[in-house]
Amino acid sequence: MTEPSNVAERPRYRLPAFAEHIGIQMVSADPQRVVGRIVLGPQHSNGRDRVHGGAIMALADTLGAIGTVLNLPKGSTTAPNCVVSASWNRAAALDRARHA
Repeated sequence: MTEPSNVAERPRYRLPAFAEHIGIQMVSADPQRVVGRIVLGPQHSNGRDRVHGGAIMALADTLGAIGTVLNLPKGSTTAPNCVVSASWNRAAALDRARHA
């Protein structure tokens, strides 16, 4: 039995267990744009009531990986390699969710 043509294709990605563990949530994802958020709590603190840079980088890395997977040719089993770097001017407060 085949699915009707109006049934949306299932996502070609899954949120990694680590991303779920630290509170990352997907808002929307398609090959042109990936939007997610992390609901911040005290576990994301750098010890000074600011967001730890590792939490922000985990969000960026997760969304970048999902964007990459969504743009791979069907049937592909490899992905490009990239290097991510960040410089911080001011840490974000822990009092609300951040979107990327």
